[in-house]
Amino acid sequence: REEATRDENSPKSRVAAPRIDRTAGDDPRARQRPEGREVDHLEALGWKVAVNGVVDGDTIEAAVPLGGTGELRLIGIDAPEGKGPGAQPFGETAYLFSRIKLRENEAALEFDQLRTDHRGGLLAYVYLPDGAMLNEALLREGYAQVALAPPNLRYAGLLRAAQNEARREGRGLWGHPKKELCGLTNHANGIGRGSPGCAMNNSESGFIPE
Repeated sequence: REEATRDENSPKSRVAAPRIDRTAGDDPRARQRPEGREVDHLEALGWKVAVNGVVDGDTIEAAVPLGGTGELRLIGIDAPEGKGPGAQPFGETAYLFSRIKLRENEAALEFDQLRTDHRGGLLAYVYLPDGAMLNEALLREGYAQVALAPPNLRYAGLLRAAQNEARREGRGLWGHPKKELCGLTNHANGIGRGSPGCAMNNSESGFIPE
């Protein structure tokens, strides 16, 4: 299914320069372009980067000359883990969605108040070549859930609205019985471990449907 049409409040139409402390020379939109050069759409959205790989639905590997560990997490969302012993329901689906969306191996980044997490990994809003925000797209298609962490709340309203739409339309995660979602992380969205309907037990997963 193709993504829902973005409305006029989409960051595509109102995105501003990344709001982090940097000099004008650091802002890609402040760089002078040779006369007659066509404006690069990704450069107009933020920091243009090469995408080296997709780790899971909400984590990518990018060549970012701004610090960090190389792995970059999408701000404001949590997609199910797709690999290893901690794999969660629908994690593989979320991984494939992001991999397809990033198939051109390039993106643009916009940062919020905090640029890195406690492990040194980068945090960003990731824009695709068509101008769509991947963070929002994952939520709108039901492949992730909202997971806001202050102070990175610039697009909190947009992300919540995308999740609400997916939930209302029964897309992705929201189209499955709640008992199938008990293995997900609980981000106070009414699903996941310890949420109503998911009881703790002594199994490896720690939770089973009530």
